Amino acid sequence: MQRSIIRFAAFEVDRRSGELHKHGLRIKLQDQPFKILVALLERPGEMVSREELREVVWGSDTFVDYQHGLNAAVNRLRDALGDSAESPRYIETVARRGYRFIGEVDVPAGPAQVTPLQTDAGRTPSRKLLWVGLVLAAAGLAGVGLWMMRGRGDAGAARLSQISALIGSETMPSLSPDGQQIAYVWNGENERNADIYVRLTDSETALRLTNDPGPDLLPSWSPDGHQIAFVRITTEGKTGVYVVSPLGGPERKLLELPGVDHRPAGPETRIVGDLLYPMMHRPSWSADGKFLAVSRYSEPPEPGDGAVLLIPVEGGAARAILVPPSKSWYKYPTISPDGRRLAVTLCTGLTSGPARCRLQVVSLSKDLAPEGKPLTVLADSKSIRGLTWMPDGDSLIVSGFSLPRFYLWRVSARETAQPQRIELASHDALWPSVSRDGGRLAYGRSILQADLWKWETGRKPAPFLSSTARDTFPQLSADGLHIAFQSARGGEMDVWAARTDGTGLVQITKNHGTSNGSPRWSPDGRWLLFDSSGKDGQLDVWVVEAGGGQPRQLTHGPGNSGIPSWSRDGKRMYFNSDRTGRPEIWRIPIEGGDAEQITRKGGFVGLESADGQTLYYTKNDTGSDGMYAQPLAGGDEKHVVSRVVVRRCFAVVREGIYYITPRDPEWCEIRFYDFASGQTRVIGDVERPVAFGMSVSPDQRTFVYSRPVTGSDLMLIDHFR
Repeated sequence: MQRSIIRFAAFEVDRRSGELHKHGLRIKLQDQPFKILVALLERPGEMVSREELREVVWGSDTFVDYQHGLNAAVNRLRDALGDSAESPRYIETVARRGYRFIGEVDVPAGPAQVTPLQTDAGRTPSRKLLWVGLVLAAAGLAGVGLWMMRGRGDAGAARLSQISALIGSETMPSLSPDGQQIAYVWNGENERNADIYVRLTDSETALRLTNDPGPDLLPSWSPDGHQIAFVRITTEGKTGVYVVSPLGGPERKLLELPGVDHRPAGPETRIVGDLLYPMMHRPSWSADGKFLAVSRYSEPPEPGDGAVLLIPVEGGAARAILVPPSKSWYKYPTISPDGRRLAVTLCTGLTSGPARCRLQVVSLSKDLAPEGKPLTVLADSKSIRGLTWMPDGDSLIVSGFSLPRFYLWRVSARETAQPQRIELASHDALWPSVSRDGGRLAYGRSILQADLWKWETGRKPAPFLSSTARDTFPQLSADGLHIAFQSARGGEMDVWAARTDGTGLVQITKNHGTSNGSPRWSPDGRWLLFDSSGKDGQLDVWVVEAGGGQPRQLTHGPGNSGIPSWSRDGKRMYFNSDRTGRPEIWRIPIEGGDAEQITRKGGFVGLESADGQTLYYTKNDTGSDGMYAQPLAGGDEKHVVSRVVVRRCFAVVREGIYYITPRDPEWCEIRFYDFASGQTRVIGDVERPVAFGMSVSPDQRTFVYSRPVTGSDLMLIDHFR
């Protein structure tokens, strides 16, 4: 009989529940890495071949890009165990053949007796007692830490360590001024709500500082270490800036911004949106701790969006110190340690789509007013997920610059120069924070994966064309025999295609632009439309033969153009463009010609009806306003679906529209809007989160969609310089 519990070192594997624990705390580990771990633990000291592991993870009759997928799954397993391929303690690579578990496996004599640490709501020890424990731990761990560093040779060498691995997302870290404590966001084991926690960097015991039903995000430690500022989005959608003591106690609201967050409630926003694409940015303290600099943007825009506000911490009205030009906005305002400069990105374009951003440094007077002309230190900063100053003020640590990989970069704050990548931090590094002495760098290592799923009516939904990369925007061909989708399985965002039975996987775009996606099949199945970002950040639409080849550019600005779709006769193309200052849907002949504006009151994703008479479309990326219909012969638009349409998840057929809409916090419904009756009926249920596109087979019995998988762990680099 196979034993349910397997232990090694500080870890415990529960085969029955599919869970991994360390010191009683559940460690985040996805299903594929867990299966690999169990397979290796069943044969400790023996080599398990790659082919055997493929059988264990995917089965013999399932097509998958298993070489890349297996490598990625083993890497995730090593991350969870704190192991490395270069100096393995548990998982050893047998070159080109397989893997071996080299640790000592303990077979328990009876049921495990584990007392888990209590950190979640309703199970948290007294804050006073817990903080006393933290202080005592600090004294003990400081000595242990020094002993460990001395025992590792060169105490001055930079060293990377993972300091968290719990279920859910631990992210947005902020180091205390002395670098010994860390404030961060954790959304709990059930990923229901994000709150602020604080702990010693060398301890696994955390103090929960906030417990509001709305998400609390982006903690920021004051220069004197006595307060932590953070951002809260209330259950009513209001956004505010608060401060709280790191010892716990009541928080104090400093500012509530006008307007509300219109993004649909649910895990798509709670897990992906808030933690990876927050509407605000980390509050930044002035050198004397008397002010906080913040900025915000909204969907749709609210008055005052994009301005840099200065908030008095001890009370008083906020004032704008930077107001963006028209159709622009400021992001990530961060005050230098000496209080005399402000790093900030200035973006032009759309908050809900591609934008051109540049990183600037602005000189400040003693009263924090901008002085002189801004210095552009990075002309094209693309996407940024956090920045922080080095203590000497000579450089910035920036997370960016484009999906599917975010890296940490050192950017000069004195001149325009080529940014230098921080190789030790590796990829998927977000929200950097540096201690005031510059000796420690903390960041979140994010997981942003998405899997393709297939639901056939009468069956259960199941993963489809599995990989460990980000697979999104699936589109079935008109004959239902092929599928195209956007994927990072090749290392960059590209268009891939395969047969719908899972065979014939081929990469369509390669070494073309910086990101390629949003594929659409032509009605005859011979061509694929897709959008592509150039090195200058410009998004345009291209067309390529379905078997691959040299793409041909269809749009050339002005502005960004993307998310294409075909007319039913295959002669024209619809696309989203921001050339008027907001997203609208346009149409252009495939063989070239002038673009024609179709929507006038906003349009984001559009699909033509089967008879070619009507365009059906959403007005924003979240689909919060439902769906509209625009007669192509002219006339007023009509609101046909009032419910939220999950991000790009709809398909137009001859009889009506299939779309995915939230039902409750855990489930979405696939619904069908019938053109003839004007009525809607429920087709089936799919588990949330759901995002990034949907497609329907010609017989309307198979639905393909994408489900995001996210998470984040806290990472720490010691002796950082």
